[in-house]
Amino acid sequence: MSDDVRNMTGGSGDVNPQFLSFSAVQSGADATTTTQQTLPIEKYGNNGQNRARVVEILKAFTSFSIPAETDSIQTLIISTNNNAATAPAAGFADTRVFVAYSRRTLLTTSGQLSIVEPQVWDLTDASGHGVLVATDNIFAQVSSTGTSLTNTAFIKLLYRFKEVGLTEYIGIVQSQQ
Repeated sequence: MSDDVRNMTGGSGDVNPQFLSFSAVQSGADATTTTQQTLPIEKYGNNGQNRARVVEILKAFTSFSIPAETDSIQTLIISTNNNAATAPAAGFADTRVFVAYSRRTLLTTSGQLSIVEPQVWDLTDASGHGVLVATDNIFAQVSSTGTSLTNTAFIKLLYRFKEVGLTEYIGIVQSQQ
């Protein structure tokens, strides 16, 4: 395998991204609800090489099921932590949060603001490395104010598997719980 491919993939050699699609549905109109999504990662060793396999999230695509309404806010937070019915205290500054999206709509004199969806979140750095997730689950929290409807957020994650050393794996797990 060429050094270019190894550098591009963080050394894993896996250049075949996959999609994981799921949704988060509010329990009621303008409620805050968190949905758990199990990640597609196997939990077995790798022949004594002192490495662990994690999920590397490259991009997130998000959209809401209902159109934005006048004077309303729809929010989606994707995190490695279960925030239940409470938004993370630190918000986007929380290191466990990797997508925080608020769609606010106000009626203007020229009409309602037009919002293009899906929103695309590139989670890679300049070298193509994504966000490493070593937990079993991720959580999507959807909330709203002023919509008077039950909202559904649709999420599609572009991911691939990556192998990391055990020390890095332990550090990732500790930082994401």
